[in-house]
Amino acid sequence: GENSRRNSPHHKLQSNLPIHPSRQYSFQQIPVATVGIGNAKNAGYLAVQILALKYPELKEKLLAFRKKLADDAAGAMNADI
Repeated sequence: GENSRRNSPHHKLQSNLPIHPSRQYSFQQIPVATVGIGNAKNAGYLAVQILALKYPELKEKLLAFRKKLADDAAGAMNADI
């Protein structure tokens, strides 16, 4: 609430506009990824994408998975025509 903002060490950086608590202390130097509630699959995909930056075997599997998704989508579109 208002008192917590006044007591914040970053009070001078904040405006008087209402700020969602999760956004209140988001700084450019600290990347934050958010995934909506009930989207566990998307959270998993994001985690794999991040890990794939370091692990080539994950990158290969991720690329194969994405290709399969694209191929399945193209096949579904062609079936509808």
